[in-house]
Amino acid sequence: EVKALLFHLPGVYKLIGSLLYGSGLRLAECLSLRVKDIDLDRCTITVRSGKGGKDRQPTLAPSLLPDLRRQADEVKRRHTIELAAGRGDVYMPHALARKYPSAAYELGWQFLFPSSKPGPCPRTGAYRLHHLHQTAVSKALRKARADAGINKHVKAHTLRHSFATHM
Repeated sequence: EVKALLFHLPGVYKLIGSLLYGSGLRLAECLSLRVKDIDLDRCTITVRSGKGGKDRQPTLAPSLLPDLRRQADEVKRRHTIELAAGRGDVYMPHALARKYPSAAYELGWQFLFPSSKPGPCPRTGAYRLHHLHQTAVSKALRKARADAGINKHVKAHTLRHSFATHM
């Protein structure tokens, strides 16, 4: 069922679903990943400020490396476009925006799964790119579940539980 579900997920949603299942990530953790949080050479992910405010390094399936590399390249391409348009900054966590004011414009701090277009930041009101919204992933999962002919209730967290069960 997991294979069928992932098969029917389109584009970036397939990569997100694969990370949820293959690494046991929570949806919010996955969507808030930054480019610098993925180490393709060491095959690791760094989840920052996860549940309980703790950092952790879950496993990363080697089969996802080519897709993650393509996603990072796409983020780089889009970031170049945003910088040319006079934007390109992202929300920085905690006091890092004050400590490193130019870091918000660096590629490493860009979200790995950016939204399709910039919008106002809910915290600051600044016009910038954010990460994909959780509802977009939920809609893609609902459609994939229907297309795969799965009659069970499926949410993003179901993939995390499936990861734990299969481990």
